[in-house]
Amino acid sequence: MKEKFERYLKGGNGGSGSVWYNREIQSFKINECELFIKYKETTNNLRGQTYHKEVTIPIKNLEIYMGYFYLSINTIKMVETYSTHKEYQQDIGKPYYRNDTKNIVEIDFSREENIRERIQTALTHLATFCPEKKKETF
Repeated sequence: MKEKFERYLKGGNGGSGSVWYNREIQSFKINECELFIKYKETTNNLRGQTYHKEVTIPIKNLEIYMGYFYLSINTIKMVETYSTHKEYQQDIGKPYYRNDTKNIVEIDFSREENIRERIQTALTHLATFCPEKKKETF
């Protein structure tokens, strides 16, 4: 599983009009409960900024859709660890949640037959090994 993700994860480029961004995957880890991705994002928005972000994606109920991770709202935890934009300095290190999963990372499925389906099956199986969190009665 780890090998497949390392092979097919890509940061991506995009934007609209005169605003663009470039994402570069820096590291990736996986366990039975979560995916951890660190990436660097460079953009020309706000006079050209660089951000370093850490993303935690829960595996339970994770779906891969059209080359993107797809989850319900507010499940992907992000932490910004560096920003060249002074306005965002106070937010560094504080976790926040988002559902804009298409803005995080892409998976390239064009190089191997049925890879999306096989990765989806493996993720679903892997999630069965994640221990359930006990609910406290108080």
